[in-house]
Amino acid sequence: MRHAAWAVMVGVISLILIGRAWLSGQDKPFAEARSRSGTAAEVSRACCPLSASELAEVIDAWIARRWQEEQVRPAELAGDEEFVRRVYLDLAGRIPSVSEVRTFLDDPRPNKRAELVRKLLHTPAFLNYWSAILAEMWLSGSDGALVDYYRTTLQRWLREHLRLGTGYQRMVYELLTANTGSPVVRPAEATNFGSPLPYYQAHGFQPRSLATSVSRQFLGIQLDCAECHHHPFAQWKREQFWQLAAFFAGFQQTRSNGEVFYTGAENPQARTLRIPDTSITVQARFLDGSEPDWNSGEFVREVLAKWLTRRENPYFARATANRIWYQLLGYGLTDPPDDMHEGNPPSHPELLETLGRAFADADFDLRFLLEAICLSRTYQLSSRRTDASQDDPRRFARRVVRRLTAAQLWDSLVEAAYWDPSAARIEMTLSGLQAMPALGQKRRAFLEKFRGAVNRPVESETSVLQALALMNGETTASIVQLQSSPMLQIILDYPGWDDGRRLETLFLATLSRRPTVEEQARFLRHVKNCGSRESAWADVFWVLLNSPEFLSHH
Repeated sequence: MRHAAWAVMVGVISLILIGRAWLSGQDKPFAEARSRSGTAAEVSRACCPLSASELAEVIDAWIARRWQEEQVRPAELAGDEEFVRRVYLDLAGRIPSVSEVRTFLDDPRPNKRAELVRKLLHTPAFLNYWSAILAEMWLSGSDGALVDYYRTTLQRWLREHLRLGTGYQRMVYELLTANTGSPVVRPAEATNFGSPLPYYQAHGFQPRSLATSVSRQFLGIQLDCAECHHHPFAQWKREQFWQLAAFFAGFQQTRSNGEVFYTGAENPQARTLRIPDTSITVQARFLDGSEPDWNSGEFVREVLAKWLTRRENPYFARATANRIWYQLLGYGLTDPPDDMHEGNPPSHPELLETLGRAFADADFDLRFLLEAICLSRTYQLSSRRTDASQDDPRRFARRVVRRLTAAQLWDSLVEAAYWDPSAARIEMTLSGLQAMPALGQKRRAFLEKFRGAVNRPVESETSVLQALALMNGETTASIVQLQSSPMLQIILDYPGWDDGRRLETLFLATLSRRPTVEEQARFLRHVKNCGSRESAWADVFWVLLNSPEFLSHH
């Protein structure tokens, strides 16, 4: 093991030197990453976990090696304006406020990007946003009248774990071993910190649905096709799907009016299932083919949870690291991130292996992995295309442009309008069914119009239906009406401001940047020529809110 660790570290150091040589012709915007050279002292740290800044360097080195091999000319580094908007959207789920943008742009410190990343990772906005991402991810594929309730209750449980710094493997372990003795959430449990039970409720306590979800969300494997038939060339067989489903065989079901319902009872030692429409009965078995130790006395779901979340699991750490990468970069090292198999290999297998190992070494700390990726030069590349070699998203040679998610768009509109966030966003302290009215009819209607595939990379424009809904919708109308728009009231009434300052403030509030000379001339000309001062500034605000630049995550 010692020789293997030395070999890995020597390879890492050589990669860092390759990466630095390749990137040496381009300026770095900050000097946070620790300087490394191939000294014996550094090699001796092979058995120690990497810091976030060290992992960021390793990320850049692996990516740069691919660029060098394929003669890729990467995009330039994003400017401060592009970066601050991006990192707020990725870590806080919204665009920055005017004061937050100004503070960052005026900060002269060379390490201000790293400092901002670390600051955002310890804010309530981070807890709210990333607990929502995890809840959305875990409940992916669920629908029905109660899906908002399930998501809100599960999100509250996840938020508390993020607040406490619980490792991701511990969250998943507690999810898979949750007490499901009642088909409904216990009121006391829901009132305090939510519950993991909605995960099972959303899947109807059905073994087949739970097996599909567990394999997708925590192992990065799609077993859907194997549920119904055996494909001779597929990596995963039908029998393996039902062997995984058998870990959830203990949930007692009853049938009524043609539908199957969970009775609230579970046999914790049940571990066999009959494959539907066959006479074949299978016993619970791990996907790697190994046989569980049934002599331990542990209940069946606990046996699965221990195998799935252990450090040696060949799937869990890599699948999670790939999902976080996908969330931040817009494209997975294996894409889609829930379809990792032999026929869909990762674009950078060594990097994916490194990320998974570093994540496990950091006790599956999500903040550590998020920080490392955000500190990397790869994450901080501009979205502006400067060379055809940047077009393949698997090269990560420029930022993938994608549409804002429904929640990002709503919260960014709230921020741009300077509305009271507590009145416009979900109140995380509410519990149970009371949380559903807290969404508000306006918010729910808005999210319904704009909710799509979670964070998929798309063109910078919204769909025609969504664009019309935004341009003509009640939300935008209220934002650009003086009587209901705090932002317009501020820029029109603030003492001592001229039109140039007003325009700059609207640009910072919406696009997180200052206007160009051409933009300033064009907009100020409109303000001057418009008959009504209030209408002129409302027009400017409306145009900025409906611009592709505001609606996209770049």
